[in-house]
Amino acid sequence: MTASFYIHKESWLHRLAAGRKLFCLAVLGTGISFVSDLWLLAGALSLCVCLFPAAQLRLVVAYNQVRPLFWIMAALFVAKLFTGPLSDAFVVILRLCILVLAAGLITVTTKTSALLTVLERVLTPLSVFGFSAPRMAFALSLVIRFIPVVGQISQEVREAQQARGLGTNIFALIIPFVLRIVKMAEQVSQAIDARGGLPDAKPSPAVMRRSQAVRRSVSAPMGAETDQPH
Repeated sequence: MTASFYIHKESWLHRLAAGRKLFCLAVLGTGISFVSDLWLLAGALSLCVCLFPAAQLRLVVAYNQVRPLFWIMAALFVAKLFTGPLSDAFVVILRLCILVLAAGLITVTTKTSALLTVLERVLTPLSVFGFSAPRMAFALSLVIRFIPVVGQISQEVREAQQARGLGTNIFALIIPFVLRIVKMAEQVSQAIDARGGLPDAKPSPAVMRRSQAVRRSVSAPMGAETDQPH
């Protein structure tokens, strides 16, 4: 679950600096929030799709970015139909697809370590206000990494419940989904704790106890040898 989504290729997009990719994503996200023209949004979506082959990636990679969110987009589409015209529903779906594809493209063409370095550098000025740039960058990198994982979990739960004939039962979908998310969060927390905790943070009491136990087990034989008479 926590494996990197980076796909190694030798394309120009892979060689592009992580900072420039994140800047383009921020500009794109801000720009489409002010655009309501369906043709312009459709053009931006087509451009995002075409960037995958340009990065030497198959179109199925682009499809896999949005596939887990189909049921969420369907729910949003239906909800917008009750609150506005049909065009507004298409605008919401197109914006969501554009952002998901753009973020997914950055994820598969950029190493997580490079993203983390850029985020930490960008967030460093916030340290004057008492914020920890390493912690914030680490949290954002987790968000970037686990958004596709959460989508995959939702897809797996939906398919499993449909196989049991419970595809239309909302509680049969939500409860297993929440339980799996909680279990994954606990596993990630344990993995972070086992590696010394969050960046720029003091080790937790559990980690300190384990470290002390290891030091005692290592130093005990040495002390026993020094106590022996010569």
